[in-house]
Amino acid sequence: MFIRSFLGLVVLHLATVVAGSYQYLTLSGTNITFAYLDSGPVASSNSYTTLMLLHGTGFNSLVFNQILPLAKANNLRIVAINRRDYAPTTLLTSAEIAVMSQGDTGAQTYFQQRGNEIGLFIDKWLQQNTIPTVHNGQGGIAIVGWSLGTVTAHSFLAHLDTLPAATLNRLAPYIHTVLLHDTFATAVAFPNPPQFDISLWFIIDPTQRFTAFKEWVTSYYDSTDFNPSTGTINTIDFNNPNPAKPKTFSTTPASIMNTMLNEAAFAGSEAAVLFFNQTAFSKLIRRALFDPTVASKLPNVKARYFYGGETAGILILASWEITETPPSYYNGVTARNIKLHYGDQGNHFLFWDKPQYALSSYISAINS
Repeated sequence: MFIRSFLGLVVLHLATVVAGSYQYLTLSGTNITFAYLDSGPVASSNSYTTLMLLHGTGFNSLVFNQILPLAKANNLRIVAINRRDYAPTTLLTSAEIAVMSQGDTGAQTYFQQRGNEIGLFIDKWLQQNTIPTVHNGQGGIAIVGWSLGTVTAHSFLAHLDTLPAATLNRLAPYIHTVLLHDTFATAVAFPNPPQFDISLWFIIDPTQRFTAFKEWVTSYYDSTDFNPSTGTINTIDFNNPNPAKPKTFSTTPASIMNTMLNEAAFAGSEAAVLFFNQTAFSKLIRRALFDPTVASKLPNVKARYFYGGETAGILILASWEITETPPSYYNGVTARNIKLHYGDQGNHFLFWDKPQYALSSYISAINS
């Protein structure tokens, strides 16, 4: 169903539209180039934190454009990376696509490749840029994975033991947090509950599926209790958008929307990731959070999960599940400092609709 032919539909158009906004970095010894946005250093500060942002499915890094201008006022530098298969970052090769059909082994290969690429990107970026190291809880780097970008962030943590020792030595003084914003149930190795209508994911026509996805994911939801201490699966809303609240991007011009969207990646490689089986994701999460040998490579990195209270219920539930489940569920032991944070407002695109609130929430979670 998810074949390489989808991936050529819109990427050339996107490259033409957004190329002037990006900076570029080619990984050493490879032909893999990453495009990224960079808010730049905070000239007035010697203790600012750098956020490395990883976008979700169907949307490239331009989706973070609302928070980039607020970076310096919040003592932040923001680097928003276009993940693989999102032009003008290098597309996945046929061989990289092929491993995705090779069961758990292929999934683990795919996770390792994508995770290592982020580590190598940050390593080379650090060699080209001078930023504050971690000191007294300030400075350094926090990796922020959003939506399907949480899989890439988990993949980075899960495969630290396959990065070069020199890279780990250079990363150690900087990376202190991985923040997972709106992860989802299957990505933390839990099955989707019956309360969640998954029918949109099985719409055969890719354009119709993408349209349905955008309608669902940009909506606001009225959960009666999204507090992890008191809420239950029956107090969060999975499928019923609030009709009184306009969807995110409801007034955004098509000319701007088209620069952010990538139906080809959504319907191609990203869809294949979504359909990896539960065992593959369980192995990924175990290595990322519950494997002491892997964690020892960067032992001081903490994991923080976050959601806004008006996001879709499945995204709230996933954060509850991963932070409340014993490590034994993943055949592991406690290896990372893990905490959950949530906001009392905001849907899946909190950083677009409420950019200052999003950054304040990120900072609070990172500093906890």
